[in-house]
Amino acid sequence: MTKKATSVKLDDRHVEILETRSRQFGIKKSEYIRSLIDADHRSQINSTDDDLALKTTNVRNLYFNEITLAIIKALTREFDTTKNKKKQVSTIRGFAKKYDFKPNVVKSVLSQLVKNGIFVTPRSKNGSTNYLWTYLGVTAFPEYAPIDTKDEGLVSGCSCDALSGMLGEYVDVVDHLSTILNIDKSNADSLLRFFLRNYVGYFNWLREVIFPLTGVNDSLDNSYYRNQMIDYLLMLIPNHGFEWKDWKTDKMLNLKEIFHKILDHKKLESDLA
Repeated sequence: MTKKATSVKLDDRHVEILETRSRQFGIKKSEYIRSLIDADHRSQINSTDDDLALKTTNVRNLYFNEITLAIIKALTREFDTTKNKKKQVSTIRGFAKKYDFKPNVVKSVLSQLVKNGIFVTPRSKNGSTNYLWTYLGVTAFPEYAPIDTKDEGLVSGCSCDALSGMLGEYVDVVDHLSTILNIDKSNADSLLRFFLRNYVGYFNWLREVIFPLTGVNDSLDNSYYRNQMIDYLLMLIPNHGFEWKDWKTDKMLNLKEIFHKILDHKKLESDLA
């Protein structure tokens, strides 16, 4: 069988990088190029196991090439209402034009993200294809999932949706913290805002530490994830420092006191068990 040959014009910088990387791996330059192409088209989520711990590990290894990374970063900017105050684009063509991408490239990247379980594609009322962040996508890539989105955009779903599903409604979480830690609601409110400022670390902690140990509750049991939130705060506070200024109330939250309240709660839990 004859091999189909093709020529590609590279800049001097590209040639230097290609030669350096191929020497580093001890392979031919053509083999290195082929490995990049194969990696770009390989689906990393190939496990049939329902354990989200395995899936998040698998999807975290997904290779994001430069164009995929550029598009997903643009999606994050576009559909994060804290960064984009203007009307969100609702079509691939509109998004591609705004961020200077080719529409077919955007469509291809979105299809690959769907294939890897980062997005799903629910149908809108008018029959057009929209994209929705999955819990898997948010947990695997919390740094790229927007904080909040509007449903009428090309992409919806966000970290807030995932946190609400896992922990429950905001006011209910405040009541829960106030009750179990025996603190007033204003401090519980500030504590929850402190936690939400560090939500990316919470998702990373779940993915890297908790899911491999405990697995995942498919029922999205709020009590399970609230307990994990308490354990995460117990780890986070000493690494952060024992004071935090609440951006909303402009008051200092005594995290040292909160830390000891959490220890008391954990001791009580242990005694009851």
